[in-house]
Amino acid sequence: MQLRSLSNPREIAQKGDILRIFLMACSVKSVKLSVIGLSCLQKLISHDAVASSALKEILATLRDHSEMPDESLQLKTLQTMLIVFQSHLRPESEEDMSQALGICLHLLESSRSSDSVRNTAAATFRQAVALVFDNVVLAESLPTGKASPARLGSSASSVANNVTRSFGQTLSLAFSYGELTMREDLTDVGKLGLRLLEDLTALAAGGSARWLHAQSLHRTFALDILEFVLSTYVPVFRALLSYQQVLRHQICSLLMTSLRTNVELEGEAGEPAFRRLVLRLVAHVIRLYSSSLVTESEVFLNMLVKVTRLDLPLWHQILVLEILRGFCVEARTLRSLFQTFDINPTNTNVVENIVKALALVVATIQASDSSEETLAAVAGMFSSKAKGIEWSMDTDASNAAVLVASEAHTITLALEGLLGVVFTIATLTDEALDAGELESPRCEVDRLVCSGQSALLCVAMVNSTWLTILDSLSLILMRSQGEAIILEILKGYQAFTQACGVLRAIEPLNSFLASLCKFTINNPNEGEKRSSILLSPGSKKPETSMDQRDSIILTPKNVQALRTLFNVAHRLHNILGPSWVLVLETLAALDRTIHSPHASTQEVSASVSRLSRDTSGQYSDFHILSSLNSQLFESSALMNVAAVKSLLSALHQLSSQHISGNSQLSGQQIGSIAFSVERMTSILVNNLHRVESIWDQIAAHHLELANCPNPQLRNMALDSLDHSICSVVGSEKFQGISSAPHPLKEYQLVEESETRSFEYAVLSPLVILYSSNKNIDVQMGALKILLHVLERHGEKLSYSWPSILHMLRAVADASEKDVISLGFQSVRVIMNEGLATIPVQCLDECILVTGAYGAQKTDINISLTAAGLLWTATDFIVKGLSGRSVQKANHLNEEVQLGVSTEEGDIPTSEEGVKRNPLQQLVDYNKLFFSVFSVLQKLGADDRPEVRNSAVRTLFQTLCTHGQKLSLSMWEDCLWIYVFPMLEHVSHLVSNVAIG
Repeated sequence: MQLRSLSNPREIAQKGDILRIFLMACSVKSVKLSVIGLSCLQKLISHDAVASSALKEILATLRDHSEMPDESLQLKTLQTMLIVFQSHLRPESEEDMSQALGICLHLLESSRSSDSVRNTAAATFRQAVALVFDNVVLAESLPTGKASPARLGSSASSVANNVTRSFGQTLSLAFSYGELTMREDLTDVGKLGLRLLEDLTALAAGGSARWLHAQSLHRTFALDILEFVLSTYVPVFRALLSYQQVLRHQICSLLMTSLRTNVELEGEAGEPAFRRLVLRLVAHVIRLYSSSLVTESEVFLNMLVKVTRLDLPLWHQILVLEILRGFCVEARTLRSLFQTFDINPTNTNVVENIVKALALVVATIQASDSSEETLAAVAGMFSSKAKGIEWSMDTDASNAAVLVASEAHTITLALEGLLGVVFTIATLTDEALDAGELESPRCEVDRLVCSGQSALLCVAMVNSTWLTILDSLSLILMRSQGEAIILEILKGYQAFTQACGVLRAIEPLNSFLASLCKFTINNPNEGEKRSSILLSPGSKKPETSMDQRDSIILTPKNVQALRTLFNVAHRLHNILGPSWVLVLETLAALDRTIHSPHASTQEVSASVSRLSRDTSGQYSDFHILSSLNSQLFESSALMNVAAVKSLLSALHQLSSQHISGNSQLSGQQIGSIAFSVERMTSILVNNLHRVESIWDQIAAHHLELANCPNPQLRNMALDSLDHSICSVVGSEKFQGISSAPHPLKEYQLVEESETRSFEYAVLSPLVILYSSNKNIDVQMGALKILLHVLERHGEKLSYSWPSILHMLRAVADASEKDVISLGFQSVRVIMNEGLATIPVQCLDECILVTGAYGAQKTDINISLTAAGLLWTATDFIVKGLSGRSVQKANHLNEEVQLGVSTEEGDIPTSEEGVKRNPLQQLVDYNKLFFSVFSVLQKLGADDRPEVRNSAVRTLFQTLCTHGQKLSLSMWEDCLWIYVFPMLEHVSHLVSNVAIG
């Protein structure tokens, strides 16, 4: 009735009689009444209908009930206790809190308590501890955010994903709050939390509590609570000196004692659950407090590393390896440890020691009698993890299968730890790259800029660990066959190699590249060949003869290794430099394999014909690899110029090391050279927009091959040179500025000079090959290339005409009929199609060269055809006078000779006009006519009647056809200088023949 008359909880709280009724019901030794009384108490407390002064009476009642043996009453007591902790009645004085926690601990430790009561008591105690430390955080004005304890296991499908996620998240308050200011004074709430912490530490050490009402407590439970506090309330230990001293002197001392393994521990301390908690506490201390507890953390880390080398039960080793693996896969933790210890010369190199310890565990696979079974189990664990299935350790089983699984578990954890270091270094390198401390491998200019703490830290980590990591990863990769483990290790290879490239760590970069290349091609004897790869790129390697009939089978491991190599090369193409040689040797071997009729992938039987494999679509691996091979060189268009030059130098080096002084070369040697030449051409075609920078390298190698004694290499060089020169001359970049004497502005002079030298450089290899090489096939090859250039792109040539005509003039004096015939084909192209685009300065030389072919004595048909070409020349010259009278043409020529300027409109001086009508330029037509007549006059004196007749006929046909366009002075010169002397000479020859 009183309750109905009261309107709010505050009024109920002021009426002490109401509360007393329920307390009296609880005091009756009747379970039923006590349960009802406690239920009513819970409702009153939940609605804040109880005065704070009643707390002592309530606690006394609850303490009495905790002594009663009834399970339901015990659970109800704990439930009420939890509601008290969560309400405004929560204990704040040391005495009340001690009594409240004592009730929970009594039920937890009582031998009469059931499992459900113990579990509920443990949960209630944990809630109470959390409440105490939440109050400490508030009272001491510390950051209020909580960190979730970092889990040492991971359900991520790969170590790489795990590292990336750990890096992206805030693992603990140690990294989110920075360095908090340390202070000594504590509030009353802070002192209460400190007393609780001290007692928990004493109970975990097996001692007794001084403040808590508990004589003993399971050490495992006490350690579990300590782990919760240490991992959740980091600011408390980083800002309050008293708490840090407890951590340093009492908790760390407890952990060091518990870590001892020199004697077999009995009882609770020897159980796996206790050992796991100790190790997890150690891990939290190292992870969260190593910056302030440097000495203690160093001792812990050294003890953990030492434990991995002791002959301990496998479950114990697995626990320790789980901890070390946890450090390795957490990027920020590993970086913090390396900064605190390895970089500091006064401290132990703990990260380096961890890596070595993990590597030793991996190396046990070599000494194991059941290594194949263990390796298969390791591969199975990686495969399971890739599917999201976690392994758990069964400490009770002891049969042989479980022994193998446990050994495999240790190796798996060690391997994941090493991969964690790899991906951590890669992640930190990417962070330094994003921060601008390193130059991106994609940048246009490759210059080593390594500034900033993160970049220098990454370099130090690489130098400290790469050799150990490489030995372990290569060992497992060599011995393993499972797809998941191979993919994971190759990801590690790729990440570490790319990080080394970005950091410009040349020795580890080359070593990882060389190791990766070992797993790419399974050629017979390839093992011996690859084992000779040294750390320095480009070193000479002993050749191994390989029978091409031997079948080459690419395993899935080979295919994945090749894909990894392509990924690395694409990522680092701007900074590989001399390291390209290692990559190119493998790609050359791949190229030979792809084109080998005896090669196959492991899934396809080698006995199946190549055609059926291609058409059935089962040959996709080779198609994909071939495409990747081509794409790598096509992407050279995106590389900076220095990188393209490095790639060309490496191709040159790869080719040159197979060139020998004799003409006998193996198929493998020729294959490597062919690969280099083809890829050089591919690079050229994809870099036509900047061909000036790379042409000299490409041309030099072609000339080197063309001078080889091996005819196959010479032909290869000539074919490639043909394609290269035609591609360059036919490109948009190659404009070819006409050298006619039209005005050029000053700023164009430099450009014209560059164009002149480049055009000469493109065609100079042909002149060099013809003049310096004595092989007829090379000379003819050079002439064929020239013919192709003139036929396809002759109109684009400008500055190289003098050297071309000089070369063709020299061909006319050759003794081989085939050489002369080939050279004359070029002359015919010039005279029939090219006169309109040849610079006017070279027209006279064209006529003289044609005359030289008319005068040669090797092939009379060529001489007769040459005379006909002279008629073509005169016809072409006379067309230049069309539309103008003879007098105007003569007047124009006279003005040109006297240096008088012509009227505007008579002669187009713009570049557009020059291209539209090249003949209407400053040409001395008299000289060109007389050049033709002079040549015909010489041919008219030839000792071969057919040549004489052809020359005389051409001369007179020219005069008859074009005579009306000649001036009077030109007629006089023609008759007196050329016609009459020719007739006199011919008459003399005829009379001599008649006398004879």
